[in-house]
Amino acid sequence: MRILLVDTGTKLPSLALMRLSTYHKALGDEVALLNFGDTTFDPGKFDQVYVSVIFTRSKPEVEKLRAVYGQKVIVGGPGWDLTTRLPAEIEACRPDWNLYNSEILYPRIRGPYSRQTRMAKAQMIADSGIGRLTSGCNRTCAHCRVPRMEGKLRSASALADLINPRSNHVHLLDNSIGDYPRALKCLAEAKKRGLVLNISQGIDVRSASLPFLQALVQTDLLGNSLYIAWDRMQDEASVLRGIGRLKPLAEAHGKEITCFVLTGFDTTFEQDRYRVEKLHELGIRPYVMPYEAMDRSDARMACFKRFVNAFFFKRMDFDREYEPWLRAKAAYHVSGLFAAA
Repeated sequence: MRILLVDTGTKLPSLALMRLSTYHKALGDEVALLNFGDTTFDPGKFDQVYVSVIFTRSKPEVEKLRAVYGQKVIVGGPGWDLTTRLPAEIEACRPDWNLYNSEILYPRIRGPYSRQTRMAKAQMIADSGIGRLTSGCNRTCAHCRVPRMEGKLRSASALADLINPRSNHVHLLDNSIGDYPRALKCLAEAKKRGLVLNISQGIDVRSASLPFLQALVQTDLLGNSLYIAWDRMQDEASVLRGIGRLKPLAEAHGKEITCFVLTGFDTTFEQDRYRVEKLHELGIRPYVMPYEAMDRSDARMACFKRFVNAFFFKRMDFDREYEPWLRAKAAYHVSGLFAAA
């Protein structure tokens, strides 16, 4: 059979597609990978098409794909539904480390980089290991799909199974690694193996134990970067306590802390701005993460996201000096919106 894998996703490879590739290649099938939106391929050449959907905003385009190619298309992923699962025999497969390359990943590298730098970043990602030590989460946060998709926190893979033989870098996709009982052993194993980890999902400092935080800051981390999260206003006290424990440890080991700030779910703009300013005051880099289902026409939040994530907040005032918002606000004044902003 001829198999086409379509990745709608982020700058990181799709673990599901990598496992599908391993499975089908073991059956003797031909496998090809395509970035979402690339229409240069001939679907008539393929017997089966798999699409991995990360974000719900991709649904309209996926529906067009299904309308054209019909029963050939199998769609899954958190952006599609919360029930579709890989069959157990595919979930058990190790990732196909040869599926992705720098040419596939290069278009996903954003930012003001030269082609050479973007290609180097793409090659680093292609050569890295990727996967999850755990699945699920023991919390039931209303904005999060993980518990509904995966259930309670449990073991998923051994660290050794996530290592790409081409590199000592491993991207860990765990959602709740700080609550994992074996986390300390896994960090110790990573240190013994000389691995550089990228734990990018955001550590929950509300519940992370002091021994875990101490081990974490002594781990080799990509870019010396630690990621945490502050999703809800009502968690302010517990998040700030966690930051109070983590920050001196991070500073002592030369680690920088970035905090993901969920916006557009159940907070006001004023609460979002308060959290950003509070984190900056504490010496933590804030990073705005709009809720996926938020109103995409919200010009103020779109401007605020770039204002924060591109570091403009360090040198100017949003309401008085940030030109994109001033222009947007002036345009909205015409229709009476944001009159008091």
